[in-house]
This record gives sequence, C-alpha cells and structure tokens, in this order.
Amino acid sequence: MSGLVVHLDPPDGAWMESHTLKMLHWLGAVVDGFRERSELPRAAVELIVSDDAAAAIRTLHGSVVGVEDLGNFTMERVGGVVAAKTMFRNDDHSEAVVILDSTIFKSPAADAWVTQAHVVAHELAHTYIGQLRSAGGAHLAPSYLPSEVAQWLVRFALEEYLADRLAALTLSSLGSVTLPDGTSRPVRSADVGPVAGEFLSAAGQALCEVADLISRYRNTGHDLAGMWRSTYTATEQILIALAHAESEREESVENPSSLLADLDDVTPLRTAWAELYEIFIRVPLLGPPAEFGAAEAASLAAGARVVLQLWEELGLTFSDADEGFRIHVAHPSSSWPYRDAGD
Repeated sequence: MSGLVVHLDPPDGAWMESHTLKMLHWLGAVVDGFRERSELPRAAVELIVSDDAAAAIRTLHGSVVGVEDLGNFTMERVGGVVAAKTMFRNDDHSEAVVILDSTIFKSPAADAWVTQAHVVAHELAHTYIGQLRSAGGAHLAPSYLPSEVAQWLVRFALEEYLADRLAALTLSSLGSVTLPDGTSRPVRSADVGPVAGEFLSAAGQALCEVADLISRYRNTGHDLAGMWRSTYTATEQILIALAHAESEREESVENPSSLLADLDDVTPLRTAWAELYEIFIRVPLLGPPAEFGAAEAASLAAGARVVLQLWEELGLTFSDADEGFRIHVAHPSSSWPYRDAGD
C-alpha cells in the first residue's frame, strides 16, 4: 500500500466508488516507486476531494510551507482553470496535502477515469518532485529582484513540465487504447481531452496583453509597480501554459512535432520557448537527489537569462539601484510587437 490517505470534503459524502479509491491508491503506489528509485523515503500524502476546492485551499493559508499567499487563491489560470493543488506541511516535503476538485470524479462518462487518473498522477508527481528538490534541489529564497524572480518563474514552469511527464508515465501503466488499425498503445490524457491548442492560444493572447500593458505605461507613466507585477505574474502563467502544451505534444505519437511552428505569430514566445524547452529536457525525471539538484540549478540559471531576454523583447530592462533596482521601459520602436510591425 502507498502512504496515501483519501478524505472527502464535506466528510459526510459517500459517493466515491470503490474502484476509484482503488485507482487512487494504485497511483500512489506507482509514485512511491519513483521515490524508491530516487532513494527517497515514502511520503505521507493526504488527498482531499472537495466540493469547493478553492475554499479548501484557502483554509490552509499559514499551515503549509512555501511563499504563496493562499488567502486569495483562485482556480483561474491562463488557458483555463486548475483542478487541484499540492502543498506541503513540512520543510523536507515528506508530508503533503493535495486538494482536488470533486467535479472530475462525478462525471458519468465512461472514460472519465482517464482524466481523473491524469490529474491525480500529476499532483502526486508534485509530491515526489518536492521531496526530490528538498533532498538535493536548487533552494530559492523569496526575492523581488528581476533576475531571481525569473528563476522562480522558470522553476514553476519546469516543475509543471516534469509533473506532466511523470503523470504520462504513470497513466501509461493503467491501461491501453486500441487504434483503428487494430494495434494498441498506452492510454494518455489527450485521448479524452486534448488541450495543447487552448494553452497555446491563451499564452499568445496573454503575451499580447502584456505588451499592451507596457505600451499603456509608456503613454501614461502611471503605476510602474503595478505594470511590473502584472508582467511577471502573466509571464509565470504563460510559461506554465506552454509547459503543459509541450508535454501533451510530446505524448502524441500521431503529432509529435514541437510547439514552435504554432508560435510563429508570437516571435518572442517562439524564441524563448525554443531555448527553455532545450533546458527543460536536460533535467532528469528519475534519479538521485544530487543529480536532480545540480541539473535544476543549472536549468534555473540558464532559464532566467531566457526570461530576462523575453522581457527585454517586450521593452523592459533592469539595472541595480540603492536597496533595489530600476526598470527601464524602451521606446515602442525597440519593442515587440511595434518593432516587428515597422520592419
């Protein structure tokens, strides 16, 4: 048995089928196998299936580790809404709590188990990655400096990419699908809900909105801090959306091409993602903590330079100042998309 326990919220519900509970524990056992391969101890994972996941997550504000403000947590993201969130109760990440939206478990569709398994496997992968990083990963301190903010954004996107790949590996052990030619292959999440196109469209639109935001600041000179905060927040969500889209594209045997061709109209994203993807694929999925730590540290440093270049493409550069930094906003003729339009 895995070190996973399942609770329903509210606790008086008894709607979850026994076969679903069995699947959840099976997924927990598979991820425990990842821990064994990386010589990590088994984790205590509490999985809470909630009728109001966002509210349940907000109640954990102050009782889990990390830098995120959960008091204002919402499920909305670039590309849609999230169905779950993983958090940790201690610094070595050996005690985790996963909140899941109960909606995905109440679908009457015959293939709903694929979505359920993928979401749970993705969150359980986060519990494994958290332990792996704690044992030997790159430890980042909270920071407001752009170069270090960029490292945090890269880490968020990298972890989502790795969690998706581990989820795909886990899901493949649960079943197979028969193709029209009579052959079979392991099941994958895109069999019931391909979303790469939606993530790509949302990421491109979000970057255009960031460019417009920077342009409005140029015209008004109003609220520099707000513009910068909105820029790095949007950048985080854009990179995560691309990470999810890329991992789904990787899974696809029928359409294994990279995302780059689909990003032709958004030149800065195409350039940035080409470099970030090459960085991400060098981080090992399974292995000893020290190996992961060294690879992640190198990835965050290299990835941060890519993000800073992306911001420069949009017209933002930075310099040191007493007790902080300065933000320099370039003329439109030097920034995307205005520069490209004038070529």
